[in-house]
Amino acid sequence: MSLTAAELSILQERVAAELPSRYDFDIASCVIFLRSGVATASGASRPVRVVGIQFPEGLVPYSLPISDILEDFCDVIPVVFADAVYGACCVDDIGARYLDCDAFIHFGHTQLVASTILTLPTLHIPVHISFDVAALAAATRAATEADDAPTGSL
Repeated sequence: MSLTAAELSILQERVAAELPSRYDFDIASCVIFLRSGVATASGASRPVRVVGIQFPEGLVPYSLPISDILEDFCDVIPVVFADAVYGACCVDDIGARYLDCDAFIHFGHTQLVASTILTLPTLHIPVHISFDVAALAAATRAATEADDAPTGSL
């Protein structure tokens, strides 16, 4: 199930108000994934009621605003996994299954675990962070030049 233009506009406004602009969490893909439902044994689809959401350590501070947005736009109960996660290889779909999650969203890096071995429908969201390349280059150059200065006699 996709988003209408009006829903997408409202979602984008909400994301802009609650999350830092330099991070791209691709919340629209999360909403579409959750609204699409999950397949049943008979092949039919049923709504996602409970979704597990997992973040690597550096993104955990954004878990609550993202959970609130998904709860409001998808009528789901988000369960945030707050245990240590160091990348895309630590998808806790088994823990999510024990907590009666219907689906799972893993924020982080590139998908390293094949979807075919996961026990729940899982969406991997590689979070992209934009930054000022020129400022980084200038800071690196300044730090390198400072390190190249002689520090003592031979």
